[in-house]
Amino acid sequence: MSIESMLERLVDEGDLIECAPQLPSDAWARDLYITKVIADELDSNGWEDAELGYRFGQLRSDFDRFVVGDLIEVALDPYDKPKSAFMARLGPTSRGLWSIRSTEPRPAIRVLGAFICQDTFIALCTCLRRELDGPNGPLWQQAINNADARWASLFPGIKPLVEEEVSRYVSANAEPV
Repeated sequence: MSIESMLERLVDEGDLIECAPQLPSDAWARDLYITKVIADELDSNGWEDAELGYRFGQLRSDFDRFVVGDLIEVALDPYDKPKSAFMARLGPTSRGLWSIRSTEPRPAIRVLGAFICQDTFIALCTCLRRELDGPNGPLWQQAINNADARWASLFPGIKPLVEEEVSRYVSANAEPV
């Protein structure tokens, strides 16, 4: 089964939702799929905490940056990255997991996921950064293991994309940092 048909099946079954640009007039440059859990977090009807609801609204704008092809900073080294990095690989890099780093306004949110192919990111789960410890700490490792398990349940037997060049993940408008 091709990646496209697999993604189409997962969307049809409601396991993934394709994240389209918020403005229909915006170009669609990259693909982003989110889990139902993330879609529910973005749904303003479910927000009990107005501040956190506003924050998830800002996360949706960050998703747009990816989808419409805005310039993004991408860090390959999970342990040495600038605060400005929009995306960063997670260690160990052999797992192929990444985080979208939505930092403004606080609280910062990390969206853990993986590339299934170039320009196609699967967002698996979110974490408030303040609820995580250091990159090798048990809470981060638990979040990474959770994302890994979600990937395995969605894509049994298929490994995330693992490459050594940013351009193999994001074909245009990605600056390695």
